[in-house]
Amino acid sequence: KAVIAPFWSLHVNIPQIWLNAFICSLNKGLSINYSVFMANKAIFKEYQTPAAWACMHLYGNPHLSIKHK
Repeated sequence: KAVIAPFWSLHVNIPQIWLNAFICSLNKGLSINYSVFMANKAIFKEYQTPAAWACMHLYGNPHLSIKHK
């Protein structure tokens, strides 16, 4: 229902920072859309260039989230 993909190639340092922030946000119950936003903000803190923080894009349903038991 949703795909997150880079719009262009990423430096090898970006995915680890981005994924950690994304998973942390999802685990807090945030939507996939907001989790992508938070992960992009985490990249911005380290690398202010749009080539780094603006690369990852969400395609599809922005309202998906993880249901916690």
